[in-house]
Amino acid sequence: MDADRLVRIAGNVAHVHKKNPTIRSVMMTLTPDNVLTVLGGDPYAAAFDSAPVQPAAGFKASRGAVTEMEIPREGLDAITSFCRQHPKEDVVLSWFPGDGLVLQAGAARESVEDAAGMTPPAAWRGLRELFDRYEDPASMFILDTALASRFRLVKSDTNERRADWMIRDPEEPILLKVGPTFRGLMVPIKRERHAEAVGQDGLW
Repeated sequence: MDADRLVRIAGNVAHVHKKNPTIRSVMMTLTPDNVLTVLGGDPYAAAFDSAPVQPAAGFKASRGAVTEMEIPREGLDAITSFCRQHPKEDVVLSWFPGDGLVLQAGAARESVEDAAGMTPPAAWRGLRELFDRYEDPASMFILDTALASRFRLVKSDTNERRADWMIRDPEEPILLKVGPTFRGLMVPIKRERHAEAVGQDGLW
């Protein structure tokens, strides 16, 4: 697998899935169509990302088989660190149930322990169901993440940083409120313009 793709999906989920005592592991899944997904979260935020992988020579998966690889949350940091040391290289992933995940790039190797059962299976089912349920076209809008980050340090006189969001229409400005006095507006990106920039694969 391309190291840059692996560090992207692992790093993206790591940014959202902070270390917490509730969900202390991350679920990686290899699908029958050779797509690696990474799923993680906590009681307040969750994320998943995916990228295609190239099966190693001689590898034959069972028809319809899904390989689940649960690793500790710290394993994401180990993966991203290893991949950043080997940019533009191919990283070979090998999964050994009971032992863990082994990454290899040339002669370099990194191991991440198997964390099967660290998080109850019901939590993973619940997270997947939430993502499936909320992929509803009627509720979709597009935000510029750089624009949204302008509001990350806004706080009220009680140091409150949580924002209340009011969305009237996917293409109308979004109102956000922090504390009793601060108000902000963000203009979403029009879907047609975004499609031209990133292609249809960048849209739901």
